[in-house]
Amino acid sequence: FVVMYAGNIGYTHGTELLVRAAEKLSPIRNLRLVIIGGGSKLDALAGETRARHLENVIFLPTQPGEVLPEMLASADVFVLTTRAGVGKTSFPARIYNYLLAARPVVASIDTDSDTAQMVREARVGLVTTPGDVEEFCAAITTLYHDGSARERMGLRGAEFMRSRYSANYVVEQYRSEERRVGKECRSRW
Repeated sequence: FVVMYAGNIGYTHGTELLVRAAEKLSPIRNLRLVIIGGGSKLDALAGETRARHLENVIFLPTQPGEVLPEMLASADVFVLTTRAGVGKTSFPARIYNYLLAARPVVASIDTDSDTAQMVREARVGLVTTPGDVEEFCAAITTLYHDGSARERMGLRGAEFMRSRYSANYVVEQYRSEERRVGKECRSRW
C-alpha cells in the first residue's frame, strides 16, 4: 500500500509530519510511505528517518517527467503537507496530477484554505489539520481499510479534472467571461 508524497521538501511544506506518521503507521506491515523529490529539508528528513530506524519509508530523487504517469499510478493515496498558515497563501499545483491519477488525497493543510475547500467540495480526499499526526494517520488508515472509498474519491478526482480543467471547459469559461464583460461594457456606454 503506497502512500506517496511527490514534490518539494522545503521549510514551508511540513514534511516532518511524514516521518512522525511513518512511525505511527509502522504496525501496518504492507504500508510504505514513498517520498519523491528534493529540497532544503530532504537531508534532515532522511536523517530523522534513519535515526528512528523506519523501514517503511522510501526516498526517491525527483523523477523525470516521462515517468510521471507510471510513478503516479504506483500510489494508492497521495499526501499533501504544509505548515500551518502556508495553505492560506499558496496552492500546491501537484494536486492536479494527483487527481488526474485517480487517487485520493490526504491533505494536511489549513482547513480554511482554497486547497482544503476544493478537496472537501469535490470529495476527492480527506483534510487534516497541519502537523496533527493523529488526524493525518487516522485519515490514511481510513483509506487503507476502505478500498471502495479510495476508488470513489479517485474517480471523482479524475472526473473533477476532466470537467473543470479540460481545454474545452477552460475555453468555454473564458468565452462566458468575455461575453459577460462585453455586456457589462455595452450597458455602461
